[in-house]
Amino acid sequence: MSMKIIEVPCAGKVDAEYILSAFVEGADGVMVIACHEGNCKAERGNTFAKWRVNDLYNKMEKIGLDKQRLKFATVASNMGKNFADLVGEMSETVSKLALKDY
Repeated sequence: MSMKIIEVPCAGKVDAEYILSAFVEGADGVMVIACHEGNCKAERGNTFAKWRVNDLYNKMEKIGLDKQRLKFATVASNMGKNFADLVGEMSETVSKLALKDY
């Protein structure tokens, strides 16, 4: 499985259309990783990102896309191991979903 990291100034800038377009273009999974609550330089960007992801879970179910293919998490810049663990967990989840789809 390959992974592509797309950096944005703030997770709050990631909108639903951007996430859905990743799936349309062939992504097996999408992770939106934001700063911890209370640590957002944009004040509430992480909160907006979480709301958008939660809203997308409902839409994904309606179009038949397993909501496990989308994950929201918070990680600080000094939490490299946590980031790696999250990516590993997501990779495992998406791999299992791919096997289930066949």
